[in-house]
Amino acid sequence: MSKGNSFGDLTGTFQRLLVAVEENKDSLPDVQAEKTALEKALADSQDAKNRQDLHVSDKQRATQDLAAALARGRDAAIQLRGAAKFKLGPRDEKLVHFQVAPLRKRGARKTALKQPQAQVPQPEVKTPEKA
Repeated sequence: MSKGNSFGDLTGTFQRLLVAVEENKDSLPDVQAEKTALEKALADSQDAKNRQDLHVSDKQRATQDLAAALARGRDAAIQLRGAAKFKLGPRDEKLVHFQVAPLRKRGARKTALKQPQAQVPQPEVKTPEKA
């Protein structure tokens, strides 16, 4: 007798039970309704499992399609930004709308006042002597 609750364990148990009923149908004449219910439940569960497996493959295909579409979108966005930069010019501030940084003049360089830094004493590091 199977102890698991997995799909395979349960359907195997159901199938073995149906075989046992069929082999002992002379001793169990009044279990036809229960046998029919179990056969229907087994068929329904196998159908549901098949649909579940189909959805897994559909989900994987959809994921692959999504990744491909996003890659095409990234490429198209790069081309569109390049076209906008070409048409508007590399310095046009409208490029910001296309998530492109326009070329700008550099500002005047600021000279930092150099102040002497206070000397911080370094701790002495002792190395172990080899014997």
